[in-house]
Amino acid sequence: MYMTYLCRQRSLISSKKPLTLETHEKNNFRPTWLVRTDDMQHVLGTDAINGYSTISYSWNYSGDIILGEGGKYEFIDEGKHKLVFKTKSEGGDVHEEIKEVKFEQLIQQICKDFEIEYIWYDKNCIDQNDKAAKHAEIAIMHKTYKNAYFAVAMIPEMSVPESIDLSLYIKDIFTMESSSRKEEMQEKHDTIEKCLTDICQSQWMKRLWTLEEAIMSRYTVFVGGNAYLWNSTRLFYMAHLVLRSNIENINSLYELYLKRTITANFISYYAHIIRSTTKEHDRVYALANIFANLINVDVDYDLPIMTTLSNFYSDLIEKDLSMLCFGKARDSYKSTIQGIHD
Repeated sequence: MYMTYLCRQRSLISSKKPLTLETHEKNNFRPTWLVRTDDMQHVLGTDAINGYSTISYSWNYSGDIILGEGGKYEFIDEGKHKLVFKTKSEGGDVHEEIKEVKFEQLIQQICKDFEIEYIWYDKNCIDQNDKAAKHAEIAIMHKTYKNAYFAVAMIPEMSVPESIDLSLYIKDIFTMESSSRKEEMQEKHDTIEKCLTDICQSQWMKRLWTLEEAIMSRYTVFVGGNAYLWNSTRLFYMAHLVLRSNIENINSLYELYLKRTITANFISYYAHIIRSTTKEHDRVYALANIFANLINVDVDYDLPIMTTLSNFYSDLIEKDLSMLCFGKARDSYKSTIQGIHD
């Protein structure tokens, strides 16, 4: 799949960056490798004195996928991603220029638009051909996302109509109090509903590794084809109340970005019912990073898959008995298991 990205796109919501992001406390952790965005050079993580950001995306977005030797999938980038530049003349006419680029150039433009100096993303910062290095980097991915300034979640499926006025305010979107503005409010309501639907039905929402990345990231900006949206506690809460019956999986956005319920039953439900992965071993290794504070898991793709699964869940259930609750929050069970867990 190849993406189309409108350069210098606007925020869907009038309030742009979260206020808490401006006061983000710097930390000392750095990934082993980063990409310096002004020239896209591979550099040591320690070069990023002022911090770094991350990219969260489905590999499906990076180009063509082919089945290679030994049943392994390979990704080929034919340079068919599209950057769209729009300029307005003094007379008000809009000129559009489209440039076909490779995935790396697309990333570079996004970083330029969001003023990102150093970026981490797996295709460039993990040596896929060095087994030992790859396993070591996978083992610390939770730290990589947790300590980033913010994560850029790439949602090429998300877009807004060309005619829509993007000066949307959360306080107006879900209210229809004024009859004189009812049509305008309905349009804003429909726009937000469409964008949240796009996120919920995107490949990003269906992949297992992005579940870990969403949970571990402190802040996330969803970058679509022609508009972006910062994760907003108030927005997801209102969407949860108003739209949950209309949008499939809207509850998962609410859970991930508002309730932050990181228990074994919740994570396992979303991992195995909703999310998919190319390699079965990743059903353990992506989740193991989420529970790194509870259990230690050595990354080894050569172990039989059933051994890997058995070892992981045996260790996890000893630390979190909510695994026996099969997807429901443990506080909803009025039985002795709640007392046992506590």
